[in-house]
This record gives sequence, C-alpha cells and structure tokens, in this order.
Amino acid sequence: VAVLSALTRRKVLVPSLSSAECWATKNTMLVAMTYILGCTSRGFATCPMEGFNAGGIRKALNIPRRYAIPLIVSTGTPHVQDKESDDVGISHAPPGTGMATARYPK
Repeated sequence: VAVLSALTRRKVLVPSLSSAECWATKNTMLVAMTYILGCTSRGFATCPMEGFNAGGIRKALNIPRRYAIPLIVSTGTPHVQDKESDDVGISHAPPGTGMATARYPK
C-alpha cells in the first residue's frame, strides 16, 4: 500500500494487513511467543502446533465458528531423562557388569 508522506510529499510503501483475520493471527503469534517465553522461564516445556483439525477442536471445546484458531500451544512439565538411559530408553552400564540393556536385542 502506498501512502503519501506529509513531510516529503512522496509516496511511501507501508506493509498492510490484508484482512482482520490476518491481523488477528499476527497479534496472536506475538502473544503466543510471550506465553512460550514465560513458560520456559518458569521451567515448563511448550510446543506450538498448527495444521490441526480446527473443526474437531471447535466441537470438543464448544468454540463458535466466528473465532479463528491460529495455533495451539501444548504446555507441561518437561520429561526428565534418566541418567542411565538414552533417548530411546536403553540403559547403559559400565562394560562387563551385565547391567546394561542390549543395544540390539535379538
């Protein structure tokens, strides 16, 4: 969108928000970012998600169609990993002790 500058009398290109839904989505993302940063600072884990079944969410939570659902942020306590196991749950012990789970069980 071009706007006429009052000072220079020139056309200046400014970004525009094409619709109210676009504007609302962009502002929602700013709020979500603040929420995610706040949760992280308090020790919570978050995961923003998009590409979900909005109709199913509306039905499950009884949300009217006039409201958009731009994203969902799941929040919870982070998984604390055992120091004796790796990311797939295989435990590792000092060699020769026989206490470790076989990496490739037969």
